[in-house]
Amino acid sequence: MTRYDVKLIPYFDDNYFFVVIKYPERKSLLIDPGAAAPLLEFLESHQLQPEAIFLTHYHSDHMGGVQDLQLQWPDIKVFGPETSNRFGLSLDIVVKDNSVLKWHDLVFAVTYTAGHTQDHCIYFEKNHLWLFSGDILFGFGCGRLFEGMPIDMMISLSKIKSLPNETKVFCAHEYTNRNLDFVLGLSEMYHKMVPIDPAMFQKVPTVPLDLGLQ
Repeated sequence: MTRYDVKLIPYFDDNYFFVVIKYPERKSLLIDPGAAAPLLEFLESHQLQPEAIFLTHYHSDHMGGVQDLQLQWPDIKVFGPETSNRFGLSLDIVVKDNSVLKWHDLVFAVTYTAGHTQDHCIYFEKNHLWLFSGDILFGFGCGRLFEGMPIDMMISLSKIKSLPNETKVFCAHEYTNRNLDFVLGLSEMYHKMVPIDPAMFQKVPTVPLDLGLQ
């Protein structure tokens, strides 16, 4: 019987990249592989065959492992926004805003979410309600504005807000507790409106997160 699962791989100080696995064939889809070594170890130890890579943006901690993975698996297909075509990397498919990608039975809606970078994108799997948000949305916070304006970030977050509350957010950094401390310290009223027990998030990883709590 076919089933799908998502595994997260920690690397560097607080990064995650994600491996979507199709069972029983053990095919895999990689999302934002920022470093090759931990991913190669995971793939080999779990006897997984990677078929595709999705990139949310061009920062090296999200695509730094791609070329080593291409050397290991020359047939792997790389998808991402146009600015990911840099640092010697060549995309197989440039994803467009509002496009749809299919990987086996999974269907991913691609949405451009400017703010962190100008053509940052997110991938939303409609059947499982999985959102791979890159660096645009974290636990109780959003990404830094490196290229966009505040209005760009607001528009991008409003797009995410339109998704179902049950959506599971797979964000690419473990920032939940530091962001929660900031939010609760900033507004006592917010704490009353959304009663959150910080102890809920002491266990790391906190990812994936429920979109409805964000």
